[in-house]
Amino acid sequence: MTGHHEMAAGDQDGDAVTWPRLPMPEHADLSPRQREIYDRLVAYFGAPVGPRLPLLFTPDLFDPWAALGGALTAGALPPRLREVAILTTARFWGASFAWAVHEQRALAAGVGPETIEEIRWGRSPGATPADEQAVHAYCTELLTHHRVQDETYQLIRDLLGVAQQVELTVLVGHYTNVSLTLVAHDAPVPEAIGARLPDLPCQEADQP
Repeated sequence: MTGHHEMAAGDQDGDAVTWPRLPMPEHADLSPRQREIYDRLVAYFGAPVGPRLPLLFTPDLFDPWAALGGALTAGALPPRLREVAILTTARFWGASFAWAVHEQRALAAGVGPETIEEIRWGRSPGATPADEQAVHAYCTELLTHHRVQDETYQLIRDLLGVAQQVELTVLVGHYTNVSLTLVAHDAPVPEAIGARLPDLPCQEADQP
């Protein structure tokens, strides 16, 4: 990795995409393994974007990360509830790229537009199925308070059983990793992917 710049590596694939915080290498300077990762992500998203692109710098992490994500996608948790959990986690961390990708997946899985809009604005979804409310509450308590109340924990246990409850918890951890990778490196969100999340009042107050 000799030459680098702020993501003109995407120029060969159309419009350039800028990662303002990462010194992305020129495509010609990538190692064979880095080029494989880069090309896979461009083929998937249509541009050099997404939470795994920073793994160009740590390519040994790419396959384990992808394997966990794939296992969770193929897991036993119903897709509708999985997407509610992912949106809740992405919203908490302000991860616009993850939100934009999974908003469409949530709609396809049967999550109502009203529920998505409530989560977008940091609110607890009210007029939504009880299992979606319970998953949102479980994720929100875990993210906000780093623990889950006994009542909420038991509610999820009764709804999902032990195995899916553990899977749900791993899912929140995985998408916390995804979200922090995106926000730490100020990941771009191309218009073709979606729009950035709005700042919530508390987030605006925390900005320097």
